[in-house]
Amino acid sequence: MTDDGAGFGEPHREISFHPIEGGAILFDALRRRLYALNPAAGLTWLCIRDRLSQPETIRAIAEGLGVDQEMAANWCRTSTDMFREFHLLDRSVPETPLLSGSRQGEPRARAGGSGEALYFAIFDRTVSVCAPASLRAGILSLLGLLRVAEPSQAKNPAERISVDVAALDRDRWEIAVDGYVEAVCGIGSVVAELERVIVEAVVPATPHVLALHAGSLQHRDRTILLAGPSGSGKTTLSVALGHAGWTFGGDEIVLMEAGGNFRPLPLPACIKADTFPLVSSWFPVLEKVPPHERYGRTIRFLPIPSSRFEPFPAIVVFPTFQQQADAVIARIDRFEGLQKLLALCVFVPDSFDHGDVGELQRFQETAEYYNLTYGSREIAAELLETAFHADLGLSID
Repeated sequence: MTDDGAGFGEPHREISFHPIEGGAILFDALRRRLYALNPAAGLTWLCIRDRLSQPETIRAIAEGLGVDQEMAANWCRTSTDMFREFHLLDRSVPETPLLSGSRQGEPRARAGGSGEALYFAIFDRTVSVCAPASLRAGILSLLGLLRVAEPSQAKNPAERISVDVAALDRDRWEIAVDGYVEAVCGIGSVVAELERVIVEAVVPATPHVLALHAGSLQHRDRTILLAGPSGSGKTTLSVALGHAGWTFGGDEIVLMEAGGNFRPLPLPACIKADTFPLVSSWFPVLEKVPPHERYGRTIRFLPIPSSRFEPFPAIVVFPTFQQQADAVIARIDRFEGLQKLLALCVFVPDSFDHGDVGELQRFQETAEYYNLTYGSREIAAELLETAFHADLGLSID
């Protein structure tokens, strides 16, 4: 770093700063990204924004946070390294979000899929899927619970999404959404790829604040988000709690709406092969649905219905599966929880603006966050159930 503010780099004008308890939220509108900053990072950002020099920034951190100069310098360096890592101090080309909201494929040059069209209601959209009859059972294993009658011609065409599935040759299949080819895959992966392209079409078309990678349930007047990456166990825990009588929403994506309410993506839970026996003991119907290939793994879609959620306060649980670990749940700092939650944000809609950060700020004022470590899904589900009746902070009596 140099001795003048310009040495830090220059934040672009589309970044806004929003104070919250324990830190701040930074919104990068160009790259459609949200970041939670701790007090040191937040103060460093304000100094950079106001073009303070390096010594002035270190002095501000030392005085503002009550630390010595050496500690303040380390915090300043750590913060600026993070800002550079996420390209917040340059004007480079924006990255494309995971769900971009725009078509990524090429316009298809041939006719759509053959066979009868099937219609499904997903959020506020009607999705038509035209595919050969040989794929019908597999498609219904994914979307059967969402099937609806053919919409009338008077229905707003803007609320429809058209998906065509057609064979390119004996080994390859093509999936197009609204005329754009979005996937080419083998027969075993058609249904899993169909799920992906539908999610990438429907989620951006649905009004919301943020899309989060989380299972979702409701229980005793609370919304529970099981937030975590693939492999954390959120799917198995979600269906275990559904089996225990909790209201099941979804296992993969949930939308945060204006007002802090949540709307689960209403697709069936995706069960991986290593948990087939366990989940089948709760839901024997799993053994009767066809298997599919998804990213090199065998999966089945569990036909458990997704329920609409009531506007209940939210509890966020971050599960971590560790072999032979005891089940332990512990409340964590609200700011730390927000940092972990924003890392699991899969999509920020194009309509999201700087003023919409206020929705996240209001959610944060009442949100509760917990870490859950466990080695047994059954025991973890029992622990979560018990926590609503015990003095663990999750009790709502």
